[in-house]
Amino acid sequence: MLKLVVNRARIDLRIEPVTPLLIKSGDKGAAMLHPERPDLMFVRTGFGESETVYIPGSSLKGVVRSSAERILRTVGQRACDPLNQRNDCHKKASELGDEIARTREKVEAPHPLAVVHEMLCFACRTFGSQASAGRVAFADAYPPTDERLQANATERRNGVSIDRQTGGPAKGKLFEMEIVTGGAFDTSITMTNVELWQVGLIGIVLRDIEVGFVRLGSAKTRGLGHVRVVPQSVMFEQTDPTRKTAAPAGVAALRNDLAKPYGFVGGAGDKLASATGAKVDKTSLGHRFTFKETERAWAFLDACAEKPWADFCARKTETRS
Repeated sequence: MLKLVVNRARIDLRIEPVTPLLIKSGDKGAAMLHPERPDLMFVRTGFGESETVYIPGSSLKGVVRSSAERILRTVGQRACDPLNQRNDCHKKASELGDEIARTREKVEAPHPLAVVHEMLCFACRTFGSQASAGRVAFADAYPPTDERLQANATERRNGVSIDRQTGGPAKGKLFEMEIVTGGAFDTSITMTNVELWQVGLIGIVLRDIEVGFVRLGSAKTRGLGHVRVVPQSVMFEQTDPTRKTAAPAGVAALRNDLAKPYGFVGGAGDKLASATGAKVDKTSLGHRFTFKETERAWAFLDACAEKPWADFCARKTETRS
């Protein structure tokens, strides 16, 4: 499936702290090199003058995936526990994929790995598992040049554990956190060969982050982690040999021959009615739709979270893992 490109999208995002933000560094050596820094340091990259705080793409993916799994389960669709390496999405699907790869010359089916794809829950189909690569990738988020100084002007916040017997501060349990209170971080989310309900799912999670239902980083229950999400632009490309498609469409709508083998949601639920507000360009393979402004980018994501997402939720409920 990933050997060809049916469609692809890129969402350029700006992340701005609303409340203080802490993405903890796991580098134990950094504490020895910089003993003057707090116990809980913000993650950094670079050296010397180029050193800067940043948000790892893995941190963003973890928050988005866990939130997406919760949403899928809420609407009755299958989403496994990715930490359970013995479930079907990881162990059995991976073993089956390896077996098919070893005997591929003997397999006459046009899509031999489609059976592996159907074994995966909808979260693993979107974000990946041991058996299959994900359709969505997250880039590291770095402060833009004009926000770099403000983002790196970190502050310290004290914390202390509470003694459960006295109700007061526990002795020897004082710690310091390094927090980011300003600036911004720029990142991007790229998607390849996606159905529009998957784009809508990402949009739903981004909306939840925007309003504060989902928070980033550590100490979220202490008031940290609320950020503002600003989609600066969305670019959606799709192959279309006829070059007649007037609106963005998912992989099922663009390739009907792939819909049944892979279990994609096809039909009207995988194609938008229009591309309102988009700059449309014809390419050598098909069309490119560009939503350059924040309001139009949100409108595209919200549109994917309407009819495509509703049709996906209306499908037969699958057994949960």
